[in-house]
Amino acid sequence: MGRQTTILQVFLASPSELNDERIALESVVKEVNQTLSESTGAYLELIKWETHAVPGFGSDPQAVINEQIGDSYDIFIGMLSTKFGSPTPRAASGTEEEFERAYDRFTKNPNELRIMFYFKDPELRASEIDLAEYKKVKDFKNKLGEKGLYATFNTTDEFVTMVRLHLARQLQEWAEKKWGSQMTTETTPMTASATQLEKTPTDDEELGFLDYVEMGNDSLRNGTASLGRITQAMSDLGRKATESTPKLIAANQQGDVAKQKQIINNTARDMEEFGLRIDAELPIFSNSYATGIDAISKSATIWAADFNLDDKTPIQTVHDNLESMLAASRTAREAMLSMQQTVSAYPRVTSEFNRGKRHVVESLAGLDRAMSSSQNLTIEVLRELKRILGFLDEE
Repeated sequence: MGRQTTILQVFLASPSELNDERIALESVVKEVNQTLSESTGAYLELIKWETHAVPGFGSDPQAVINEQIGDSYDIFIGMLSTKFGSPTPRAASGTEEEFERAYDRFTKNPNELRIMFYFKDPELRASEIDLAEYKKVKDFKNKLGEKGLYATFNTTDEFVTMVRLHLARQLQEWAEKKWGSQMTTETTPMTASATQLEKTPTDDEELGFLDYVEMGNDSLRNGTASLGRITQAMSDLGRKATESTPKLIAANQQGDVAKQKQIINNTARDMEEFGLRIDAELPIFSNSYATGIDAISKSATIWAADFNLDDKTPIQTVHDNLESMLAASRTAREAMLSMQQTVSAYPRVTSEFNRGKRHVVESLAGLDRAMSSSQNLTIEVLRELKRILGFLDEE
């Protein structure tokens, strides 16, 4: 006889603009099922209109989707980026209507389901965005902020790490009976045939807690080293600028325009060199931190599923290391933002200087996005580690 496992349906609502994230979520759900289904007694089923709705007729397309998918899902995941989506007779977009239906259920019975909403903040030029659509997204985001919390992400990889943590947490809290209607939710025997696809071994499934901790530590060590080189590059540029200042003042007092231009263009070359150093470090920093945080998040999920130990020293160690790295990252980011603001305020004095200035500002903007992304993910992983350690029991 197969074991009894509760099916928790996860409904995904978003415009087609976020197709990469919609596809990625399928893998995340499978991974969470592989890791947590046995320990929690629950199995996630992803519900999407493209897989769970069939051709049909009604008053409008969204009404057909509403009727076929219904409102019996357990977790609602909404996503928006720069496009709000097509309007329906009942809402400004299909995604908004689906959210309002979920939120109406939540207000009537907060323990019945969980709502998670995400906003993607991609790196796009203003010319690449439909400003009218984007304003709708911003207005909805502001409205959502009055009702609860939402998460933001920049890349698909960042979304994957973030939503994996969130789904794992929802599953674990459901198992702890902190939410959900376990007495009435559908249960079904999970036989070998029913779960064959979910239990197909993968490379990741062969890795264990210590493997992920080691992988995470190695990657984060590389990211920290890269951050150190970036900090040194900022220090070098600041030192060179400081050394050239009295020379520039002297040339200005002497009225020597040629000398002023020579000093300024030397500074411009220093800025170009700095920009190239940052450009070289940026992918190393981003990839190292993304890989490291992803591995640590997986180790946290495995610990929560497989370990029931009073001694949580390994998790405490990971937690403390991440806290230290987050503090260092915040300090470095503050210095970087200060430099970006200073360089942006420089006047346009020579064409070579202007090019160097633009290179520095653009490189620092890319670094800011990468640091913001890494800090957001670190905070999410720390929240999960704190939950495991019992720091969040009172919340």
